[in-house]
Parts: sequence; C-alpha cells; structure tokens
Amino acid sequence: MGNKTFSLLADALTLFRGVVIPLYILFLIAHRITSFTYLLILLALGWISDWYDGTLARKSGMQSKIGKLEIAFDHIFICAISFYLIFVVVLPWWLLMLLSLFLFLSTLALYGTFRHQKRSYVGNIEIPLAPIITAAIFVYTIFCGSPSEKWIASAFLVLAIFHLKIGLKAKDRAREILSTSPADIKEAIDGLKLYFAQKRQKKDER
Repeated sequence: MGNKTFSLLADALTLFRGVVIPLYILFLIAHRITSFTYLLILLALGWISDWYDGTLARKSGMQSKIGKLEIAFDHIFICAISFYLIFVVVLPWWLLMLLSLFLFLSTLALYGTFRHQKRSYVGNIEIPLAPIITAAIFVYTIFCGSPSEKWIASAFLVLAIFHLKIGLKAKDRAREILSTSPADIKEAIDGLKLYFAQKRQKKDER
C-alpha cells in the first residue's frame, strides 16, 4: 500500500472514533437505549482505532488535515462515552466521580484544543487519566458485569496488555537511543574539532 492509502486509512479510523461513535451514542440516547454492553464495545473499538490510526499515520509519513485534529476527535469520543456512562448507565458512585472529573477535564481540553489549535495544558493532564479510567471500567465489568460483558472486558484487557508490552519495548528503545545520543553527539563534535585543528595546522605549515 502507498503512503496515501495509509493516510486515508488513518483518517478513516480517526473519523470513526471521533464522529461515528459519538453519533451512535447520540442515537442510543435519543432512543432511550440503555446498554452497558454497547458502551463496552464502543469503548474497546475506540481505543483499538486509536492504537492503529497512529501506526498507519506514521507509515504514511504525512499528516493530513484530519490528523492535525486527532486530539480534538479523541476528546469528542471521550466526552461522548463519559456523558453516556454518567447520565444513562447506572454505575457505582466511585466510578461516576472518576468519569465526572474526566468529562470536565475532557471538555476543557477540547475547548483549549480548538481555541489554541494545539494540545492544552489540561489536555496533557487528561491524557494519562484515559487509560486509568478505561481500565477501571473494564475491571469493574469483570467483577460486576454479565457473562457476555465479562468476555468483552477480558478480551479487551488482554489486547491492551499486548499493546502495552509493545509500547514499553518502544519506550525502552527510545530511552536507549536518548541515553547514547549525548555520547554520540560529543564524539561527532570532537571529530569535527580534530578535523578543523588539522586543517589549521596544515595551513600554518604552509
């Protein structure tokens, strides 16, 4: 596949997460459909699309207009999921408190992203909360959900651990590169200094 195809696939996944899923949630609310199972599936699909649209975008080597707004689409997805869970689905108080905080921060982050055309300070705070609250929802499901919901949650958590393992490997590799970079840069600078010193010495000898 060419770079343009990768870019189009990445945009399709981003729009699915940030437009299709929120619209489907509005459909559920409009028709007064209360389904925790649907929400689990949508939450899992949203995260999976988030994992893969970044990979495809990097393979394309380009950033589209939709790609530039990915953070905004992420916040829209998060707000829609949180809103449905808070106001439609019956959940324990501690999970509702977490989701309410998350919805508040996501709304502020969305406002900051659109206003300043870049990730806001609140958005940086909100990012690590997303996987934590998602994990809390799925762990709660494993203990308190129906048999089908437990299967969905278990499958997603296994997939999440797999991707986390890959992410940690990439992080370790990045840390290794960063730790050796200063020495590599110093060696390159020393080489340049030696080269210019030799050039000056030859010039002086003439």
